Amino acid sequence: MINTQTKSFWLLQTLYFLTCGAILFILPSISVAGTIQYSYDAMQRVVNVARPDGTQTIRSYDTLGNKLITTVQGGSGIADPPVTPHTPIPVNAATNVPTTTLISWQPETADPSQHLTYILFIGTSETPELYTSGIPSSSFQLPDLNPLTTYYWKVVAKDNFNQETESPTWSFTTGNETPEASAPIFPALESTVVYSNAYLQWQEAIDPNSVDTVTYDVYFGKSGSVALVSENQLTTNYELG
Repeated sequence: MINTQTKSFWLLQTLYFLTCGAILFILPSISVAGTIQYSYDAMQRVVNVARPDGTQTIRSYDTLGNKLITTVQGGSGIADPPVTPHTPIPVNAATNVPTTTLISWQPETADPSQHLTYILFIGTSETPELYTSGIPSSSFQLPDLNPLTTYYWKVVAKDNFNQETESPTWSFTTGNETPEASAPIFPALESTVVYSNAYLQWQEAIDPNSVDTVTYDVYFGKSGSVALVSENQLTTNYELG
């Protein structure tokens, strides 16, 4: 187990010179504020010291606890800004997109020190509004959308150094999915009824697009010869008498 502690500090560099048996202290005029992170192993030995300037001191030990190697790694400590998000799904300007859809984009970072989250903008305007932030992965399940509507969207990639990179604005247009087929209620299939009291009744059809209004066209007649007897009706029954 590696335990990590963070300590705030003001770094005040002191240089020592031995001159004729006396120690001369030289104090620079600039101090550096920041934090140092100490990481410990299960035996509470320091295994890593990370400094604000990006340098790290890495220590390893043998089985007897003797310190073997101390490695100092340098660097700014800050990764490059995130790559511009690209390769949207649905593809830009796609049409007939389902009203319930998962959007996604690239990239994921290959830098182990860089952790990305995303900010999503989406709407029906060409300048989409902020929808949500802190998305932990490069995909997002959208809620039910309106059919036959063009949506515009973009994402902003943000890393743990607060560096941001914005994607282009993409678009897609939803389709209009057909309602499910209804099933007869009365009369039952291949049943015999008294014509003077005959009527037709069927189950309500479910439309995947919740904002759609479902209407019915009724066809009736003898086998092999049916005709339209009602159209665009809202009810789920039809009187034959």
